[in-house]
Amino acid sequence: MRLLRFPLLVLVVASVWNHTTYSQTTGPEVSDTSRSDKSRLLGSVDAEEKRGVVLSYTQAYRSNGQPVVYHGTLYLAITAFSVQNCSMKIATVVSDRFSGQVGDKPAGDRSSYRYSVEVTLTPEIANSLTVAEERPGQLDSATHPSCTGHRLCNIHWLELRSKRTLIHLAIVTNDFADSDEFAKTFDGMVNQFWIPLSSKDAGKELISGLQSFAATCGQ
Repeated sequence: MRLLRFPLLVLVVASVWNHTTYSQTTGPEVSDTSRSDKSRLLGSVDAEEKRGVVLSYTQAYRSNGQPVVYHGTLYLAITAFSVQNCSMKIATVVSDRFSGQVGDKPAGDRSSYRYSVEVTLTPEIANSLTVAEERPGQLDSATHPSCTGHRLCNIHWLELRSKRTLIHLAIVTNDFADSDEFAKTFDGMVNQFWIPLSSKDAGKELISGLQSFAATCGQ
């Protein structure tokens, strides 16, 4: 386990969920507009899944009186997405591979943070969607990170909020000392989570798709 790790607390986890098809012979009828909105949304998310975000970084700081230097790569992406009626499930992963030195000893590891969310996508929640620009939690300012091609190591995020704690979030990670096993570190209700984006334009496209879908999914 790396010294001074700062796991993300507002992302979403990789899961077995994938794009889902539903029988055309059972359940309530779905309007052509709703089908079109769903198809456009799934296409936008699928394109974003394939892109992801890669950050190459260095960190140099002191911990317990020792100099610490790391070189690493963060990979962040949407990994799964599904909608049924107005219920949305979305998942992301943050993979962190790094190596370096703590004092005069070599150090390195590979860890993953997986996040999953399920929420009823109401128009109110869809209309709260915004695009933010922030640094991933693994690259906290206390570690003095520097990233290739990304000013201040910031990336874009799709921020989803609700006025009440209506979002079910689960977090699973293998970022533990002397263990590669994954364990759940959080499972509960929250009112906010962030999804990594490849660009601001990708975020705008997803917001448009989610808002259109939310407006017609109950029809």
